[in-house]
Amino acid sequence: MAEEIKLPHEKGLDHTLDLLREGYLFLPNRREHLHSNYFTIRLLGKKMICLSGKEAASLFYREEYFKRQGVAPMRIQKTLFGKSAIQGLDGEEHKRRKKLFMTLLTNEYEDRLLAIIAANLENALTCFEKKKSVNLFRESRAILLQSVCKWAGVSYKESKKNQLIRDFTLMIYSFGRVGRVYREGKKARTRVEQWVQGIVEAVRFGHQKVDKDSPIAVVCSYQDTDGKLLDAHMAAVEIINLLRPIFAIATYVVFTALALKEPRMQESIRRIGSG
Repeated sequence: MAEEIKLPHEKGLDHTLDLLREGYLFLPNRREHLHSNYFTIRLLGKKMICLSGKEAASLFYREEYFKRQGVAPMRIQKTLFGKSAIQGLDGEEHKRRKKLFMTLLTNEYEDRLLAIIAANLENALTCFEKKKSVNLFRESRAILLQSVCKWAGVSYKESKKNQLIRDFTLMIYSFGRVGRVYREGKKARTRVEQWVQGIVEAVRFGHQKVDKDSPIAVVCSYQDTDGKLLDAHMAAVEIINLLRPIFAIATYVVFTALALKEPRMQESIRRIGSG
Protein backbone atom coordinates (compact mmCIF):
# COMPACT_ATOMS: atom_id res chain seq x y z
CA MET A 1 0.00 0.00 0.00
CA ALA A 2 1.41 3.39 -1.03
CA GLU A 3 2.38 5.71 1.80
CA GLU A 4 0.21 8.83 2.03
CA ILE A 5 2.24 12.01 2.12
CA LYS A 6 0.84 15.19 3.62
CA LEU A 7 1.70 18.14 1.39
CA PRO A 8 2.26 21.68 2.65
CA HIS A 9 -0.82 23.87 2.25
CA GLU A 10 -0.95 27.60 1.60
CA LYS A 11 -2.90 29.33 4.36
CA GLY A 12 -6.19 30.97 3.46
CA LEU A 13 -9.70 30.01 2.38
CA ASP A 14 -9.09 30.57 -1.33
CA HIS A 15 -6.19 31.77 -3.47
CA THR A 16 -7.90 32.67 -6.74
CA LEU A 17 -7.43 36.42 -6.27
CA ASP A 18 -3.79 35.90 -5.29
CA LEU A 19 -3.22 34.02 -8.55
CA LEU A 20 -4.86 36.77 -10.59
CA ARG A 21 -2.86 39.44 -8.79
CA GLU A 22 0.56 37.72 -8.93
CA GLY A 23 0.32 35.97 -12.29
CA TYR A 24 3.39 33.92 -13.22
CA LEU A 25 5.03 34.62 -9.87
CA PHE A 26 2.24 32.91 -7.93
CA LEU A 27 3.82 29.44 -7.92
CA PRO A 28 7.47 30.52 -7.44
CA ASN A 29 6.40 32.70 -4.53
CA ARG A 30 4.71 29.77 -2.79
CA ARG A 31 7.56 27.40 -3.54
CA GLU A 32 9.92 29.80 -1.79
CA HIS A 33 7.52 30.50 1.08
CA LEU A 34 6.63 26.85 1.72
CA HIS A 35 10.12 25.49 0.93
CA SER A 36 8.60 22.78 -1.25
CA ASN A 37 8.05 21.96 -4.92
CA TYR A 38 4.78 20.25 -3.97
CA PHE A 39 1.93 21.93 -2.11
CA THR A 40 -1.82 22.47 -2.18
CA ILE A 41 -3.93 25.57 -2.69
CA ARG A 42 -7.60 26.32 -3.30
CA LEU A 43 -8.83 27.85 -6.56
CA LEU A 44 -12.48 28.74 -6.99
CA GLY A 45 -13.17 26.73 -3.85
CA LYS A 46 -11.52 23.53 -5.10
CA LYS A 47 -8.38 21.92 -3.73
CA MET A 48 -5.49 21.98 -6.21
CA ILE A 49 -2.12 20.24 -6.05
CA CYS A 50 0.78 22.31 -7.38
CA LEU A 51 3.90 20.56 -8.69
CA SER A 52 7.23 22.06 -9.78
CA GLY A 53 10.65 20.80 -10.74
CA LYS A 54 12.16 18.22 -13.08
CA GLU A 55 10.53 15.20 -11.45
CA ALA A 56 7.13 16.86 -11.54
CA ALA A 57 7.55 17.73 -15.22
CA SER A 58 8.43 14.14 -16.08
CA LEU A 59 5.23 13.01 -14.38
CA PHE A 60 3.18 14.68 -17.10
CA TYR A 61 4.71 12.32 -19.66
CA ARG A 62 3.31 9.29 -17.85
CA GLU A 63 0.38 8.52 -20.12
CA GLU A 64 -1.24 6.23 -17.56
CA TYR A 65 -1.91 9.28 -15.39
CA PHE A 66 -3.02 11.85 -17.93
CA LYS A 67 -4.93 12.21 -21.17
CA ARG A 68 -4.94 15.00 -23.73
CA GLN A 69 -8.04 14.28 -25.77
CA GLY A 70 -10.94 16.50 -24.82
CA VAL A 71 -8.95 18.42 -22.20
CA ALA A 72 -8.22 21.69 -24.02
CA PRO A 73 -11.39 23.82 -24.02
CA MET A 74 -12.94 24.24 -27.45
CA ARG A 75 -12.46 28.02 -27.26
CA ILE A 76 -8.69 27.40 -27.12
CA GLN A 77 -8.83 24.92 -30.00
CA LYS A 78 -10.78 27.40 -32.11
CA THR A 79 -8.17 30.12 -31.64
CA LEU A 80 -4.78 29.05 -30.27
CA PHE A 81 -4.18 25.35 -31.07
CA GLY A 82 -6.53 24.42 -33.90
CA LYS A 83 -9.11 21.63 -33.62
CA SER A 84 -7.91 18.00 -33.31
CA ALA A 85 -4.24 19.05 -33.36
CA ILE A 86 -1.34 17.28 -31.65
CA GLN A 87 -2.16 18.86 -28.27
CA GLY A 88 -5.33 16.74 -28.06
CA LEU A 89 -3.98 13.34 -29.16
CA ASP A 90 -3.19 10.30 -27.02
CA GLY A 91 -1.44 6.94 -27.39
CA GLU A 92 0.29 5.88 -30.59
CA GLU A 93 -1.36 8.66 -32.56
CA HIS A 94 0.24 11.26 -30.30
CA LYS A 95 3.63 9.52 -30.30
CA ARG A 96 3.72 9.38 -34.09
CA ARG A 97 2.59 13.00 -34.52
CA LYS A 98 5.10 14.12 -31.90
CA LYS A 99 7.86 12.33 -33.82
CA LEU A 100 6.95 14.49 -36.82
CA PHE A 101 7.48 17.65 -34.78
CA MET A 102 10.69 16.36 -33.22
CA THR A 103 12.23 15.78 -36.66
CA LEU A 104 11.78 19.52 -37.22
CA LEU A 105 13.28 20.52 -33.88
CA THR A 106 16.81 19.20 -34.40
CA ASN A 107 19.93 21.35 -34.11
CA GLU A 108 20.12 21.57 -37.91
CA TYR A 109 16.62 23.02 -38.27
CA GLU A 110 17.17 25.27 -35.26
CA ASP A 111 20.40 26.64 -36.73
CA ARG A 112 18.64 27.38 -40.02
CA LEU A 113 15.91 29.33 -38.25
CA LEU A 114 18.35 31.28 -36.09
CA ALA A 115 20.41 32.22 -39.14
CA ILE A 116 17.32 33.52 -40.92
CA ILE A 117 16.20 35.51 -37.87
CA ALA A 118 19.69 36.98 -37.43
CA ALA A 119 19.84 38.09 -41.08
CA ASN A 120 16.37 39.65 -40.97
CA LEU A 121 17.18 41.37 -37.69
CA GLU A 122 20.37 42.85 -39.12
CA ASN A 123 18.40 44.24 -42.06
CA ALA A 124 15.77 45.67 -39.74
CA LEU A 125 18.35 47.31 -37.48
CA THR A 126 19.65 49.29 -40.44
CA CYS A 127 16.14 50.74 -40.85
CA PHE A 128 15.65 51.25 -37.11
CA GLU A 129 18.74 53.47 -36.93
CA LYS A 130 17.05 55.97 -39.23
CA LYS A 131 13.93 56.25 -37.07
CA LYS A 132 13.31 58.43 -34.02
CA SER A 133 11.42 55.61 -32.29
CA VAL A 134 10.55 51.96 -32.89
CA ASN A 135 7.48 49.99 -31.81
CA LEU A 136 9.39 46.92 -30.66
CA PHE A 137 6.37 44.64 -30.35
CA ARG A 138 5.16 45.44 -33.87
CA GLU A 139 8.60 45.15 -35.45
CA SER A 140 9.44 41.93 -33.59
CA ARG A 141 6.26 40.29 -34.84
CA ALA A 142 7.06 41.31 -38.41
CA ILE A 143 10.62 39.96 -38.22
CA LEU A 144 9.59 36.69 -36.60
CA LEU A 145 6.73 36.10 -39.04
CA GLN A 146 9.00 36.75 -42.00
CA SER A 147 11.69 34.48 -40.57
CA VAL A 148 9.61 31.50 -39.53
CA CYS A 149 7.64 31.51 -42.79
CA LYS A 150 10.84 31.48 -44.83
CA TRP A 151 12.23 28.69 -42.62
CA ALA A 152 9.06 26.62 -42.98
CA GLY A 153 8.75 27.15 -46.74
CA VAL A 154 5.49 29.05 -46.37
CA SER A 155 5.41 32.07 -48.66
CA TYR A 156 3.13 35.10 -48.64
CA LYS A 157 2.75 38.29 -50.65
CA GLU A 158 4.07 41.47 -49.06
CA SER A 159 0.56 42.94 -49.34
CA LYS A 160 -0.69 40.18 -47.04
CA LYS A 161 1.92 40.74 -44.31
CA ASN A 162 0.01 43.17 -42.09
CA GLN A 163 -3.13 41.04 -42.14
CA LEU A 164 -1.12 37.94 -41.21
CA ILE A 165 0.54 39.78 -38.32
CA ARG A 166 -2.88 40.84 -37.06
CA ASP A 167 -4.35 37.35 -37.50
CA PHE A 168 -1.52 35.56 -35.69
CA THR A 169 -1.72 38.12 -32.90
CA LEU A 170 -5.46 37.56 -32.50
CA MET A 171 -5.03 33.78 -32.50
CA ILE A 172 -2.56 33.98 -29.64
CA TYR A 173 -4.16 36.65 -27.47
CA SER A 174 -7.90 36.12 -27.98
CA PHE A 175 -8.49 32.68 -26.45
CA GLY A 176 -8.81 34.08 -22.94
CA ARG A 177 -11.06 36.91 -23.99
CA VAL A 178 -14.81 37.15 -24.45
CA GLY A 179 -17.10 38.98 -26.85
CA ARG A 180 -15.79 40.76 -29.92
CA VAL A 181 -12.08 40.01 -29.41
CA TYR A 182 -12.72 36.28 -29.10
CA ARG A 183 -14.93 36.26 -32.20
CA GLU A 184 -12.21 38.11 -34.10
CA GLY A 185 -9.73 35.49 -32.91
CA LYS A 186 -11.84 32.68 -34.36
CA LYS A 187 -12.12 34.51 -37.68
CA ALA A 188 -8.37 35.05 -37.69
CA ARG A 189 -7.77 31.32 -37.12
CA THR A 190 -10.07 30.48 -40.05
CA ARG A 191 -8.26 32.91 -42.37
CA VAL A 192 -4.80 31.59 -41.46
CA GLU A 193 -5.88 27.95 -41.80
CA GLN A 194 -7.38 28.63 -45.23
CA TRP A 195 -4.20 30.41 -46.33
CA VAL A 196 -1.88 27.60 -45.20
CA GLN A 197 -4.24 24.92 -46.51
CA GLY A 198 -4.01 26.53 -49.95
CA ILE A 199 -0.22 26.29 -49.78
CA VAL A 200 -0.38 22.64 -48.67
CA GLU A 201 -2.58 21.78 -51.64
CA ALA A 202 -0.32 23.73 -54.03
CA VAL A 203 2.76 21.84 -52.74
CA ARG A 204 1.08 18.44 -52.98
CA PHE A 205 -0.18 19.04 -56.52
CA GLY A 206 3.22 20.35 -57.62
CA HIS A 207 2.02 23.89 -58.24
CA GLN A 208 4.46 25.31 -55.67
CA LYS A 209 8.04 24.11 -55.41
CA VAL A 210 9.66 23.85 -51.98
CA ASP A 211 12.83 22.23 -50.67
CA LYS A 212 12.17 18.56 -49.94
CA ASP A 213 13.49 18.91 -46.39
CA SER A 214 11.60 22.13 -45.62
CA PRO A 215 9.11 21.84 -42.75
CA ILE A 216 6.11 22.26 -45.04
CA ALA A 217 7.38 19.47 -47.31
CA VAL A 218 7.94 17.19 -44.32
CA VAL A 219 4.43 17.82 -42.97
CA CYS A 220 2.86 17.43 -46.42
CA SER A 221 4.44 13.99 -46.85
CA TYR A 222 3.86 12.80 -43.28
CA GLN A 223 1.73 9.66 -42.89
CA ASP A 224 -0.40 9.20 -39.77
CA THR A 225 -0.97 5.95 -37.87
CA ASP A 226 -3.43 4.79 -40.53
CA GLY A 227 -0.74 5.09 -43.21
CA LYS A 228 -2.50 8.00 -44.89
CA LEU A 229 -1.44 11.59 -45.44
CA LEU A 230 -2.99 14.17 -43.17
CA ASP A 231 -5.86 15.86 -44.98
CA ALA A 232 -4.93 19.32 -46.23
CA HIS A 233 -6.75 21.11 -43.42
CA MET A 234 -5.12 19.02 -40.67
CA ALA A 235 -1.70 19.49 -42.27
CA ALA A 236 -2.34 23.25 -42.25
CA VAL A 237 -3.25 23.16 -38.55
CA GLU A 238 0.00 21.40 -37.65
CA ILE A 239 2.10 23.73 -39.82
CA ILE A 240 0.54 26.64 -37.94
CA ASN A 241 1.60 24.89 -34.75
CA LEU A 242 5.16 25.33 -36.01
CA LEU A 243 4.73 28.96 -37.03
CA ARG A 244 2.68 30.32 -34.13
CA PRO A 245 5.06 29.62 -31.20
CA ILE A 246 7.94 31.39 -32.98
CA PHE A 247 5.74 34.38 -33.76
CA ALA A 248 4.68 34.50 -30.10
CA ILE A 249 8.28 35.04 -28.99
CA ALA A 250 7.73 38.70 -29.85
CA THR A 251 6.12 39.05 -26.43
CA TYR A 252 9.32 37.88 -24.74
CA VAL A 253 11.43 40.15 -26.91
CA VAL A 254 9.52 43.05 -25.36
CA PHE A 255 9.84 41.53 -21.87
CA THR A 256 13.61 41.29 -22.42
CA ALA A 257 13.84 44.91 -23.54
CA LEU A 258 11.94 46.02 -20.44
CA ALA A 259 14.21 43.93 -18.23
CA LEU A 260 17.27 45.55 -19.77
CA LYS A 261 16.05 48.91 -18.49
CA GLU A 262 16.41 47.70 -14.91
CA PRO A 263 19.47 49.31 -13.22
CA ARG A 264 20.89 45.96 -12.07
CA MET A 265 20.70 44.59 -15.63
CA GLN A 266 22.38 47.69 -17.03
CA GLU A 267 25.15 47.32 -14.49
CA SER A 268 25.62 43.68 -15.47
CA ILE A 269 25.87 44.66 -19.14
CA ARG A 270 28.46 47.34 -18.31
CA ARG A 271 30.55 44.79 -16.39
CA ILE A 272 30.39 42.37 -19.30
CA GLY A 273 31.34 45.14 -21.74
CA SER A 274 34.26 46.30 -19.65
CA GLY A 275 35.48 42.75 -19.10
